[in-house]
Amino acid sequence: MVDHAGETSTEKLVFDHYTVPVVAAQDHLLVTLRKDGEKLLYSRKLGEEMLEKTLLARDGQLLFNPVEPINKPKEISPFLLVEFEQALLVQAKETVEIMVTFPVEIASIFVNGDQSMTVLDVFCLTAPRYTLYGSPITGMICRYWKSPVYLEPPAVAPYREGILEVSIQNATNRWIEVHKAVFSAHDMKIYYDLQQVAMRGYMRILSVNVAETGFTGESPSRTGFQAKKAVELLSSRKHLVVGPRLLMEEGL
Repeated sequence: MVDHAGETSTEKLVFDHYTVPVVAAQDHLLVTLRKDGEKLLYSRKLGEEMLEKTLLARDGQLLFNPVEPINKPKEISPFLLVEFEQALLVQAKETVEIMVTFPVEIASIFVNGDQSMTVLDVFCLTAPRYTLYGSPITGMICRYWKSPVYLEPPAVAPYREGILEVSIQNATNRWIEVHKAVFSAHDMKIYYDLQQVAMRGYMRILSVNVAETGFTGESPSRTGFQAKKAVELLSSRKHLVVGPRLLMEEGL
């Protein structure tokens, strides 16, 4: 844990704990948490958007933590669609390992002296986009992201993009062409360190148009970093009745 106690100069935002007072910045983002008598004042400015909150607490820490990328601009959908910039042809009865990127959203989490946590804010430095997977009648709205396909870990800005390791298994007896993958964010297991954000998922191709996707829950193995598990936001939202596995039935 990095201890930033007593520092009031502006620091680069990283995924870590900060002790009050906090002044952290990244690109067009500025986050502060400072004492004001017997209370704490939180503020976040991102472009023209400004958020301020008052905490009736005397002390604590601020944790910047990557979270499931479906919160901004609001909870529109619990699904993430990653479109591949290059179509993949997967051989029959073969399993391939690839990497793609995914959008990162960041939560400001206040950690009290008793280690209880309160989410103050969620923001992202990339403009959220949404798309429809499938037909207007049976399809589903998804957070949209387009990514190149990598065989080695790409260099990414961790406060903007994470690395998603995907194990693609072709369970059919024919070559299958894959253009996209859709995941339920409900069971995302995100890991991070000071430099990277990553998670590990899978895709099991069942036919030319159908595949099952999900997350393994394991720490990513190929990104080469000492990972901490991120705090999950969706696990506490009981109204999102979505299973950890997703069946893609509207094409690959």
